[in-house]
Amino acid sequence: MAHIKIQKRIKEYEHEPASARVYLQSSFKEFIAAFHFLTKYDEFIFADFHCELIKLLEEMVFDKPFNLLFNMPTRTGKSEIMTYFMCWTYTINPFCNNIRVCYSDELVGKFSEKMISIVESDLYKKVFGIELSTDSRSFWKVKGGGETRAVSVGGGITGFGAGVMGKEYGGCLNIDDAQKPTDAYSVAKSSHLKDIYKETLKSRKNNKTRTPTILNAQRICIDDFTGFILDEIEKGNELNWKKFIVPAIKDGKSFWEMHSPIEFLKHERKADPYTFAAQYQQEPIEEKSSLWKRKWIQYKEAPTDIARIVVGVDPAGGGPDEVGIVVCGKTAEEKYFVLADHSMRGSPAKWAEMVVNTYQNYRADLVVCERNYGGDMVESTLKTAGECNIKQIVSTRGKVVRAEPISALYERGLVYHAQEMEELEKELTHMGSARINKSPNRADALVFALAELSGEGVGMLPVSFSQGMKERRNRNR
Repeated sequence: MAHIKIQKRIKEYEHEPASARVYLQSSFKEFIAAFHFLTKYDEFIFADFHCELIKLLEEMVFDKPFNLLFNMPTRTGKSEIMTYFMCWTYTINPFCNNIRVCYSDELVGKFSEKMISIVESDLYKKVFGIELSTDSRSFWKVKGGGETRAVSVGGGITGFGAGVMGKEYGGCLNIDDAQKPTDAYSVAKSSHLKDIYKETLKSRKNNKTRTPTILNAQRICIDDFTGFILDEIEKGNELNWKKFIVPAIKDGKSFWEMHSPIEFLKHERKADPYTFAAQYQQEPIEEKSSLWKRKWIQYKEAPTDIARIVVGVDPAGGGPDEVGIVVCGKTAEEKYFVLADHSMRGSPAKWAEMVVNTYQNYRADLVVCERNYGGDMVESTLKTAGECNIKQIVSTRGKVVRAEPISALYERGLVYHAQEMEELEKELTHMGSARINKSPNRADALVFALAELSGEGVGMLPVSFSQGMKERRNRNR
C-alpha cells in the first residue's frame, strides 16, 4: 500500500513539476521519500530519530547555519540521509559547493555515485531543471552552478572549497565516518586524522561563519575522532556546534524496534558492554582496568647510539596464538625505545629462526624468553636456529601484575615507539580489560624486554643465562 502511495505522488510530481518543485524544496522528508523510491524501488522507513535529524538539517538550510555532530548506531541511514541532503540543497541553491570526506576512496565513491544517480534522474531534471556538466566519482559539477568534491581523508582538495560567500545556504563540509574502527585504536592514525582536520579540512570553508561542518559517525572509543571534536568544543576551540546523539536503548526501549528489537540489544549489551556502550549507545566508556592509556604511547625516531638492545620472546602456549617477538632498546639517558614487533605464527623452527634473525639484525645483546610453556625446548630450539645469548625466565605472577611496572614507565613518558605497531598497541591498551579475547603474547614479549632493560621486572625469575656463543660473537664484532 505504501508503495502505491509513493508511486502515485511521483506521477503527480512528473505531471506538475512546478508545484512539485515548491513542495519538494520545502520538505526534505518528502524529497527523501521520492528519490529513495526512485533509486532503490523501496520505501524509506522513517523512524522518529530520522524525522528529528531531518528537522535539524532543514533548520540549518532555512534558518541560521550551525555545525552539526550526529552519532547513531551503524546501518541506520546516517550516510544515506547526508547523500539525499546534498542533492536536496542543490534544488534550493544550485551554486552549493560541497566537500565530502570518508575514510576510504571506495566508500566515498559509492556515496558520490548515488548522488550522481539522483541528480541525473529524469524526475530531478524535470522538476528542478538541474543537470551535471561533469560526473567523475571524485568531482562533479552542476552545469552553471556549484560542485561536489568527494575524497578519502587526506585526499587532494587543493583548489576546492565548501560553501559560498553570502547569506544563503551554500553547501557544507561533510565528514562522514572519518576513520575505520581499527584506526580509532591507533594513536598514530588518530593523531594524523586530527592534524588533517586542523591543518587542511577546516581551512576549506569559503565562508568561515556560514558554511557548516557536518560530522556523522558512530562512536568507536573515547579517543575516536568524535571524541576529539567534543573535546575541542568543550575547550572552546570549536564554536557554534549542535549535537544530535541517538542511543540504541533509551528509557528501556529500543530506538528503532523494527530495526533492532530490544531483546537483541540487551543480548549485545551483555555480550560486550564496552562495544555496546560505544557503537550502540554512542557513549564509550573508559576501560578502567586497562593498564595502558593510548595517550601514553609516544612516537619518536630511535637514536643511533642505543646502549643496549633486548629481544623479548613469549612462546605460544599451544593452539593458534602468535609467538610474541618484540625488540626494545635503552639509551644512556635511561630512555626506552620499542624498535620493532616481529611476532608471528609458525612452527618452533620458524619462529626460532625469526628470533635469531631479529637478534642478529639488530645486533642485540640478549634474548629474554619465557619457559613456562615448553621448558628446555625453548632454549634448545633457539640454539639450533643460530647464535644468540639467551636468558630464560619463569613467570611467577599473572600477566597484569608483571605488566604494571612497565605501564608505569609509559605513564612517566620514558618509553617511545620507533614506529606504529598497531597489533602490539591494541594489546597494550586492552591489557587487563575484559576486551582481551586472546593471549596478549606481543604485550608479554614487550614486558619481558623492557623489564630486563629497566630492572623493573615483577613476577619473573631467571632460570638460565646461556652465553654459549658470547665470546665468539664478541670476537666477530
